Amino acid sequence: MTVPDNLLDGVSLPGLLRTWRAEAGEKMGLKKPLPQKQVAERMEVSERWYRNLEGGQTVPLPGPVLKRLATALALGPDDRMALFAQTLSRPFTLAASIDTTDVRDRGALDAVVEMASTPGPHPVYVVDSAWNLVSFNPKMAEWFPEICQPHTNLLRWVFSADGRAKLVDWQDNAERFLGQLRFSLANHPDNLELRELLRFLLAHPEVSALWERSPRLIAYREGELFRFHLPSISPDELSAVARVFLPPYLPGIRYVTLMPH
Repeated sequence: MTVPDNLLDGVSLPGLLRTWRAEAGEKMGLKKPLPQKQVAERMEVSERWYRNLEGGQTVPLPGPVLKRLATALALGPDDRMALFAQTLSRPFTLAASIDTTDVRDRGALDAVVEMASTPGPHPVYVVDSAWNLVSFNPKMAEWFPEICQPHTNLLRWVFSADGRAKLVDWQDNAERFLGQLRFSLANHPDNLELRELLRFLLAHPEVSALWERSPRLIAYREGELFRFHLPSISPDELSAVARVFLPPYLPGIRYVTLMPH
């Protein structure tokens, strides 16, 4: 299946604004997207100003205006983060922000890797901004030996046959992981590795349909319950709550512990 070049339209600012207007209209019971005119009125700006913004033109966006835009579109916290990332100082990608030749940066990353690989009672793993597995502990390798291999990408595993078999409620999880990927792309639209990851996933018609059907953005699945089929570990279904930590000075790095539920 050929993936069109406009696959990222939905995570550009104009695409996000159109999605958010549609969701705002649904929240307000309009049965149609919130009209541009009403968004402008709620923001106290001209309709032309808002139309230019949604059309991709450069318009002034000081902090107070951004806050009024977020309020006018009834954005939740994850969507607000994506809006601010798109319009203010965009976060750096891991590759661009961590200088591995710098002793401080290298030391911070090495410390996170060492902590994550220390034996413990619960699965622990670390991924970078493109969902590549950076580190894991022995319990994680015991639960998911197929993930804990060199050059593993967590999202590629989720959409593999093994991920489908081991993740309970796979379709719901798939939509949520795609929401996280959408959030990452909204924050890092120029990250070529993320673009290639999305292109790889959308080559599967089922995933492409999920991507188009559920346009929400999800920042982090902190506190969410995951359920697994792991017959080599237990004949019963296993449940765990994800605890997500963001190490300071290491943008894009996520340190995740799967705590028993």
